[in-house]
Amino acid sequence: MSQFAAMDDGQLNPPDSKIPQLLSPNHDGAGQLAPANNKKEYITSGFESGTSRPPTPHGPGLPANFAEVVSGIYRSSFPLPDHFESIKKLNLKTIVTLVENEHSRQFKKFIKDNGITSYVMPIIANKDPKIFTSQNTVLEVLRILFNPDNHPVLVHCNKGKHRTGCIIACFRRAQGWSNTAAVAEYIKYSAPNSCLTANHEL
Repeated sequence: MSQFAAMDDGQLNPPDSKIPQLLSPNHDGAGQLAPANNKKEYITSGFESGTSRPPTPHGPGLPANFAEVVSGIYRSSFPLPDHFESIKKLNLKTIVTLVENEHSRQFKKFIKDNGITSYVMPIIANKDPKIFTSQNTVLEVLRILFNPDNHPVLVHCNKGKHRTGCIIACFRRAQGWSNTAAVAEYIKYSAPNSCLTANHEL
């Protein structure tokens, strides 16, 4: 069971939850908080709860599986040059890429021309249930998403389904969504080839 395990009522228990500490920029990754050094902590509450919206279809405009997660946080498939004009209207400050694909020359020019900070934080694709993504990788992505200084932010993988879906599911659990609701949103974007089932605990 992960750090995002559900409590008896299906919700995260705010008084005892370790998520605020784990998401702190001062966390050393070994279960302890590093000295504060007057660094500002990233917030883990105060966001609107957000709603689960239908995916954007393939085609020009915004990338496939594009959606607003909450105000200032977006998800999608890999942005292509045909999408740049629409994405520009979002006034993004940050893009988080969850795959190792080399960014195209057009992509690099787009982020440079628009002053966008790009993070590449690969999550390896696999279907082996015994292989898990590094908790540190997940937490680093969540720190970026929960830091309002990075907003507006877009997080994406290749298809905007599995890797992006799992990150957003963890984000939802940190928001306080029930495990059932977080997994249901993941399945909506990843069906019919979902890697998680309704019984999967995050």
